[in-house]
Amino acid sequence: MKKEILGFLLKNMQKQFAAKNYRAEIRTLNWIIIIHPIASNFSLRGDAFGLINNHKKAIEDYSMAISIDPNNPDYYSSRASEYSKLSENKQAIHDYSKAIELSTDDDGLLLFRAQTMEDDEQFENAIIEYDQVIKMNPNEIESYIGKGICLVELKKYEEAIQVYKQGLKIDSKATELYVNIGNAYCKLGNYNESFDFYDKALIFDETNYYAYYNRAITHFNLDNYDKALLDFEKTINLNSGYADSYVWRGRLYSELKQYEKAIEDYNKAKELGVNDIENEINEINNSL
Repeated sequence: MKKEILGFLLKNMQKQFAAKNYRAEIRTLNWIIIIHPIASNFSLRGDAFGLINNHKKAIEDYSMAISIDPNNPDYYSSRASEYSKLSENKQAIHDYSKAIELSTDDDGLLLFRAQTMEDDEQFENAIIEYDQVIKMNPNEIESYIGKGICLVELKKYEEAIQVYKQGLKIDSKATELYVNIGNAYCKLGNYNESFDFYDKALIFDETNYYAYYNRAITHFNLDNYDKALLDFEKTINLNSGYADSYVWRGRLYSELKQYEKAIEDYNKAKELGVNDIENEINEINNSL
């Protein structure tokens, strides 16, 4: 009877997962775990909790799976991913390291650990990791992107450009690389090259809001306000939830002394989660 009940619950769980009804899947897994509390069932429930963004519960379940089976690298890598989503980067790095120690397939885990080190602002360590991934898998574009970002953070802009260009040899249509090269040239004050690479990104993907956004900021910094406004508007049309575009368009409207529009954009940025915009709103209010 117990075996039949378990089989019935497992079929239900599979249907719920296929239908993306993750809360129902969790309820079914609660019963499955009571009947059969093995590591893989805790891991499955951890997966489901992760899919509904309940990262703390997911971590609890992966921890239970690890306590039952401490030699399975998948449980450590899954828990590391959830730690990363909570910006608990040191715990994530620790778990990725354990997964790498236990796994025979290292390059993917090394990439995740490098990205987490980058998030934790361990830029030099992350670069070492990205180099290892590139050596193991030279076609992994994310490694060139990540390494370049770390070099930019270390203000090594020319080195970053060279790394990004290496990535373009692997994938000449990787628009993020074009945008990042444009940003690095902008940091060097080479605005013509910067515009050229933003334009190239948009040739390959005319819906790349991030290319419009960065090109807009460059125009703004060069006092090309009309062009900047057009690009901010394209950015917002393509991604109305990108808060930073409202912050910068607000600054542009402020420069143009269109204060009502500026405050409207700042308030929209606040609504989208930008918390440090009050000073700019107060500055406008004090000038009126």
